[in-house]
Amino acid sequence: MNEETVAQQLAELLKRLDGVRSSTGNKHEKFRVALTGVLRLLSGNEATLKGLQGAPEELKGYILNLAIELGEESMRQFESLRSQVELILSQVRESPDRKS
Repeated sequence: MNEETVAQQLAELLKRLDGVRSSTGNKHEKFRVALTGVLRLLSGNEATLKGLQGAPEELKGYILNLAIELGEESMRQFESLRSQVELILSQVRESPDRKS
């Protein structure tokens, strides 16, 4: 594998990392907003929560599910990135152009 190919693959990986970072940041922000809203509802007047036809357990479940989804999605994205790095590394190591 020549240096130009490695450079191209690494540039693509950096571009993907930027996308993952942005996507993950957006999802964390969504979670923070949801958590803030739920905590405000749960700590406020019970009439407000009833007026929204919400139940504390449902709100807690929503936040818990959102947190689980956020964690799982983050792990999937980073595992995918790790696989790409491992692939590039194995290609470099197996390359006949590599100087030992």
